[in-house]
Amino acid sequence: AEVMTVSAVLAFWMLYVSGLLLGYGLYKKLPIETAEFGRFRDLNFGRVIAFSMALVSLLALVVNGAWLQNVAFVVFAMFWIQGLAIVHWLHAEGKLPLGAVVAVYVLLPLLQVLVFTALAIIGYMDAWFGFRRRMKKA
Repeated sequence: AEVMTVSAVLAFWMLYVSGLLLGYGLYKKLPIETAEFGRFRDLNFGRVIAFSMALVSLLALVVNGAWLQNVAFVVFAMFWIQGLAIVHWLHAEGKLPLGAVVAVYVLLPLLQVLVFTALAIIGYMDAWFGFRRRMKKA
């Protein structure tokens, strides 16, 4: 049941993100629209949401409440998207080849729990330590 739930969440998140990226790409191609709303690779949820996730996760561990565990999982899923944005940022900075970005997307359905968790941890750590900001300065 847990793997099926993660599979469903992952599939819907991937479809949602793909739709957003495709829609934004099409929007930027319109001749009369010149507004810039940011890039996916610059996505950062920040320390407030990271602190909220840490607090909810700690409460879920102490209280052992199922609803708190579900909230913690949803916030954790948000950081998966930030981890995916970091992959795209690394590619844009020339530190990651296109093949590696494609490999992440190809391996996502195959090794979903492992890749999902790794990207979420990278996104969560980036929210606290600002890896992209530090790499840009160096």
